[in-house]
Amino acid sequence: MIFDKTIRIPVDRIGSIVGKSGKTKLWIEQKCKVSLDIDSRSGEVHISSDNEVSNPFLAVDLVQSIAHGFSKVSASNLLDDDKFLSIIDLTQYFKKSSHSISRIKSRVIGQNGKARKVMEEISNTNISVYGHSISIIGSYEQIKLVENAINLLISGAQHKTAYDLLQKSRTQSKLDRMQLWEDGPVVEN
Repeated sequence: MIFDKTIRIPVDRIGSIVGKSGKTKLWIEQKCKVSLDIDSRSGEVHISSDNEVSNPFLAVDLVQSIAHGFSKVSASNLLDDDKFLSIIDLTQYFKKSSHSISRIKSRVIGQNGKARKVMEEISNTNISVYGHSISIIGSYEQIKLVENAINLLISGAQHKTAYDLLQKSRTQSKLDRMQLWEDGPVVEN
C-alpha cells in the first residue's frame, strides 16, 4: 500500500514528535513501518510508506496524539487494537471566543488538574487539554462516555454531574461483565 500524507502540527510540539536524540520519531517509524519527514519551521509532518505491512493510519494517530499534548507513553496506548484517538475542537463550539475556550479548558482540567484526573480514573482513558482542543485516548465506548461528560461541562453542568455519569456507566459495565460470567457459556444440545 502506498501512503503519502502531510499533516500540520503546532511548531512547539515538534520536539515532542522528534524526541530526545530522535527516539520518538524512530519509535513511530519502526512501530508503523513508515517514514516521517518533519519540517521544524512549518510544523509539517510528512508520513509516507510503500510497505505492504505498514500501518500509516496508526502513525497519523500517534503523531496527532503527541501533537495534541499526549506523552509518548500515553500515545503508546494507541498500539492496542481497541484504543482510539478522539479530538474535540473547542472552536466548533465557541468559534473564535478565546475567553469561552479558556473557561471550558479550565473546567475540564479543574483545580490542580483534579477534574481531568478524576475523569481519567473513572473512565480508564487518557485526556489531554492542549491549545483549543481536548483529546481522549480510549476504547470507543470509553471515548463516547468522556465526550458526554465533557459536553455536560461545556453546557454548564456541575463536575459532580459529569463524574456521576461516568461512574454510573462504569458500574453498569461491571454488572454486565459479572452477569456474563454468572451466565457462563451457552451450550446447545
